[in-house]
Amino acid sequence: MLGQRIRDLRTPLFSQDEFAEAIDVYRSHMSNIERGKSDLKLSTLLRVAEALDMTVGELLDVVEGEPTL
Repeated sequence: MLGQRIRDLRTPLFSQDEFAEAIDVYRSHMSNIERGKSDLKLSTLLRVAEALDMTVGELLDVVEGEPTL
């Protein structure tokens, strides 16, 4: 699940509040994303990847063109 992956990647770097602020969303929305209760818009996905210093492909863990979510 993408939300869990985001949580796992952000935890050593940011609190949920800090990360929500870094990607310009409300903390409650960030919580919903991480719990799989809310989908991400592409613009939010791009900000998440940037804040984690990775590409969207790396965030989605794309291997040979297929996501491994």
